[in-house]
Amino acid sequence: MGKTRQQLASDLVQEDLYQRLGWLIRLRWLAVCGLLITILFTRYVLQFRPALVPLFTLNAALLIANLFHLSYWRRSRTSPVESLVRFAITQTILDYVILTVLLHYSGGVENPLIVTFVFQCIIASMLFSPSVSYLLAATALILVSAMVLFEQFNLWPHRHLDGYLPPGLPSQGQYLLGELITLTIVLSVSVYLTTTIETASRRRRTEVAKRSAELEEARDQIRQADKMAALGQMAANMAHDINNPAGVICSRLEVM
Repeated sequence: MGKTRQQLASDLVQEDLYQRLGWLIRLRWLAVCGLLITILFTRYVLQFRPALVPLFTLNAALLIANLFHLSYWRRSRTSPVESLVRFAITQTILDYVILTVLLHYSGGVENPLIVTFVFQCIIASMLFSPSVSYLLAATALILVSAMVLFEQFNLWPHRHLDGYLPPGLPSQGQYLLGELITLTIVLSVSVYLTTTIETASRRRRTEVAKRSAELEEARDQIRQADKMAALGQMAANMAHDINNPAGVICSRLEVM
């Protein structure tokens, strides 16, 4: 017997999430390489002065973390969906934390690469349900807001990106509030659009899985019907083969 519709739908969700986690890990390798190139380019080509040691350390931490993620991902081929979701959420939050610290050491909100949070939220929205996606976007906003507050109160001294913006601009309340409001709007719209598209796509994939399960059940029924028909034909042939000699015997007995 084939799998039920529920089993096929569950297998589809599990396999889809597993494949997307592998895609996320591969994207992170590109991020590690891209970050290294960006650091070197801004320092030696654009002549900015970011904090090289912390940035290189964080890039190394991201590389090591991704090696761990890759090892765990390879062993989780048959893991249940709940385990894969927890694994994905852990990766996403760790990415947000590393990105926040990277921003702090490379200019904070004055760094244009703050838009990277948008891409992270889009990727998260492709992995999770809308509710989880919005919670993760809120987590990103909380981390950025905490970084801004810590820098404003000198709890986490701001590191100005020399040569990019005027030194006093990042400390102005209007500038910071505008950056945070803009980031909030962009993240919210990005999550809304991505989750809307993904929800429709998941619904279609689930419908396809159900139709596939129904077809598989129909094939099973056809195969069972074929087996019964074959048994019936065999019984009919055996009855015919037995009936001929039995008829002759009966006729001889009547004569006798």
